[in-house]
Amino acid sequence: MSEAETKPVVAAKPGLLRRVGLAAWRLRRPIVIVAAVAVVAAGAVFGVMKLLEPRPPSGLLASLDLPKKNNCGKDLVQFKRPPRSDDVWVFPLDNTWHHTRPCLDNLRVAAESQPADAPIHDFIYNQVLFILSQKPVRFYSSGGDGKQLFLGDVIDSNRKIDFGKFDRIVYVNHFDVAHNSMSHVDLMIFMFMAATTYLSAPEPQPERAAIYEALGRAVIDVVLDPVEERGLRTRTACELRDGDNCSWFHAVTNRYRPASNVGGTLNKDLQVIRDLYRGMLVLEKLQAKSPTPVREAEIAEMRSATAEGINQLVYSAGIKGGAPVPNLFEYIAVDPDGKPIENSWLFYAINVQKKRGYFLQREYWKNCSYHIKDMLHLFYILKDSGHLTDTSGFREPSDYLGGKSLLDFIVDSYTDKVDGPDGLYKDSPTRTNGNYLACQEGYKDPAPKNVVQYLRDY
Repeated sequence: MSEAETKPVVAAKPGLLRRVGLAAWRLRRPIVIVAAVAVVAAGAVFGVMKLLEPRPPSGLLASLDLPKKNNCGKDLVQFKRPPRSDDVWVFPLDNTWHHTRPCLDNLRVAAESQPADAPIHDFIYNQVLFILSQKPVRFYSSGGDGKQLFLGDVIDSNRKIDFGKFDRIVYVNHFDVAHNSMSHVDLMIFMFMAATTYLSAPEPQPERAAIYEALGRAVIDVVLDPVEERGLRTRTACELRDGDNCSWFHAVTNRYRPASNVGGTLNKDLQVIRDLYRGMLVLEKLQAKSPTPVREAEIAEMRSATAEGINQLVYSAGIKGGAPVPNLFEYIAVDPDGKPIENSWLFYAINVQKKRGYFLQREYWKNCSYHIKDMLHLFYILKDSGHLTDTSGFREPSDYLGGKSLLDFIVDSYTDKVDGPDGLYKDSPTRTNGNYLACQEGYKDPAPKNVVQYLRDY
């Protein structure tokens, strides 16, 4: 090694180090100050921008007189989508129609007790327009050229809807086709109830009532239309009941299914059957006050569709029997030998294309909750609209189910879990292909005792 390589390193004097450090700090200080000033300036600009942001008119939210606990929240947004109107403020309801309905219901109920000139009435109209301006919402004419329009195409400069340009309103999926009949019935119920509110008010507003009724018809007619006509209904002759028709109403959450006839979610189909009848009852009240031929025809169609939906559950041969859509028996899980498994929840859905039932996997506790929801739907369907058709298929003993009726089998599947050693909220072992996992405590209440008893005694 050279002398230079072996010579020890001499430490710098402390005073020198202090002077070098002070010089370096002095060099950096202007940079630090500039950076700090920049941060403060940016914050100030942001604060100014926030101050300059448009704000809803003072007192608008309070003028709606909504209850303290409501489903709308406290945020308002400007109506920026076509037909844009910067002076219109609404709640940012941008979810599916199923999820926007709770706020709409709150608004409608609040409007019932307010005078005809109250701000809430125009607010509701603008809120409805905002919901109908969503990108997945389209307008078209049945029997027309198939062209889908947006809200901006069917409204004039005064924000008045031109019903001559369409008679159908659809919430489409990513392939621009209808996919969820449940969302449609949710919005339909609101529209028909709003029509009732404005026609039955102490100071009736028939023009508003007519608008909401027409919108409700355009929404529900997509559910009543057959798949071949861009609707959500598969209608066939009932294979197990001569002279009767069966109808399945397609609904699926997945927005990537390429066609409208693939939805086989059980609770959604049952809700459609239930709410078709409820919507029909609302129209009957309107008809009693102010009869029209158009409404009478709609009432008849909804009544018939309700009966056919009930028929589908028990009088269709189902997918296994060669029908294009399932019956209720096919939502019962089976073992490898094809024997129904009683200690299992009902399938959440059936993949119509693959002809296979399935459970929810990630949020598995919902399978229990949906079994309860299906029981509730059946309770209301049979209790309210069972008189529309022959419902003996629900209570007749079935060889396939070991001599039990369909309702007894579904109810026993539930009560066996509740009364078993594990109870409703603890996972239980199950046989092959069954799913008897627990409910999540606090997520959904057990089935009411009167519902269980009604279905058992039906």
